Amino acid sequence: MYKMMIVEDELFVRIGLEHAVNWADYGIQLLPSASNGREALELYEQYHPHLILTDISMPEIGGLELIRRIRNQDKTVKFIVLTCLEDYQTAKQVLNLSVSHYYNKSELDIEELKTYITGIIAELDQQGTPRGEESPQAAPKNGLKEWNAFFFEGKPCPFEELLAPYKQPGSAYILARVDFQKMGRVHFEFVRRVLEEILEQQKSGHCLAVSEKFAAVLYVLGAPSPEQQYEQLHRYIQHLKQSMQDYLNITVQITAGAAFADLEEFPNQWEEVVRRTTSADPGLLPEEQFASQRILAALQYIREHLAENLTLPVVAEQVNFSPGYLSTLMKQELSIGFGEFVLNVRVRKAKQLLAQGNEPLSSIAEQTGFHDASYLIKAFKRVTGLTPNEYRQQYDARGRRKE
Repeated sequence: MYKMMIVEDELFVRIGLEHAVNWADYGIQLLPSASNGREALELYEQYHPHLILTDISMPEIGGLELIRRIRNQDKTVKFIVLTCLEDYQTAKQVLNLSVSHYYNKSELDIEELKTYITGIIAELDQQGTPRGEESPQAAPKNGLKEWNAFFFEGKPCPFEELLAPYKQPGSAYILARVDFQKMGRVHFEFVRRVLEEILEQQKSGHCLAVSEKFAAVLYVLGAPSPEQQYEQLHRYIQHLKQSMQDYLNITVQITAGAAFADLEEFPNQWEEVVRRTTSADPGLLPEEQFASQRILAALQYIREHLAENLTLPVVAEQVNFSPGYLSTLMKQELSIGFGEFVLNVRVRKAKQLLAQGNEPLSSIAEQTGFHDASYLIKAFKRVTGLTPNEYRQQYDARGRRKE
């Protein structure tokens, strides 16, 4: 097969080109793609492609310099150049480098691209260029079929073999489930590639599988201590959430498991992630529903001691965590800070008391830790948009919501 590499810094253009054509039908093996000329040069040295489809304007090393450097050692490789640049001098420079085709990618026509590809293959055949065997290193990451069978059908999976590429001495691993709130009709493989790209940006992990409902992600953490690991994970999760919103306009809920060093724990850890995702108690606050066993004791202590002075050091001492570690866990698992969580629990308790009767606000404030009515009123309105009395008026004497 002839080998082809795509070099393009725009994520969607790159992934779009990868999936625009069934390259195998043309006798082409698609190599790993590059997002700039520097990456492309490294891949070129590894795979020596017959054809390179490249952009011109890219960070680090642009397309022109990439072509020049490869041309210095290889006169046979074919180039198709895509660019948004339309000035004549750039086109002239490209043509002087003996490229096969040059055109504006905003006007890219896939049928025209197929015609160019067919013509280049004919040239390579005519020149007697050896097609060569498919490079096993260049093949897409294997195991997708096995991973899908495990995650989506509950079938056994050869974990030792499939996880071997991810083993890194001294690392910790965390499994996470990325649930799509509203994905629409998006190709699953396209979403998987976007997820893989986002994770690659921070060298944070790998997307193992994607369905119409969720994706399974394996995070690889290099931080030495548990506190640093969860700080690192929290950054990665926030980055992933924002990137999915920016790239695909998809809102995601991410449920992460516990850190583990032995990859043999993989299936057990995934069971825990699924349990946390699917067994949420409807009586809990939304942010509590995805809490793990590590911090449930802290959350329970908060609920049972609302009337007391609940500070982060006080609660952390009760569950044998350092304040920093407890704060990190809450942000990572609940996506909310300690103070905001305590406030939400107190307001929920105040709602229950307000709906039950005409108990004075001063008494409710004392029971919920607000200590005085004015602070209760201020905090309650900030969270709910209503004053306590406005909220109480929505319920009858039996505590039932009025129609």
